[in-house]
Amino acid sequence: MKHVRKDGTFIYYYEVQWDGHYTGIRVGRLGAHLIEGEPTATPNPEKMAVRGRLHVIPVSAEVAPDLFAVKEQLSNSELDALLAGGITFQAALTSKVVGNARL
Repeated sequence: MKHVRKDGTFIYYYEVQWDGHYTGIRVGRLGAHLIEGEPTATPNPEKMAVRGRLHVIPVSAEVAPDLFAVKEQLSNSELDALLAGGITFQAALTSKVVGNARL
């Protein structure tokens, strides 16, 4: 799932895990953080806890194996391109992505 903060400062990519917890990646203009949240009927990615350090984009699997493990779970081509530096944060903010497809 993709969620853009109303003020445009962060994009949240997240999914529910088998145990009901949420995990994902929060991307801002400066880089990306891992995020996680407790099971809830209506997830709010903006309230998910940030964990780990800020990873500056472009991010490599060697530098951030934990971030890449979560990225693989999310399976989102836009997130892949964003973390690799293939698209800008601004382009990701304005794109319409549902799952892995652009609208």
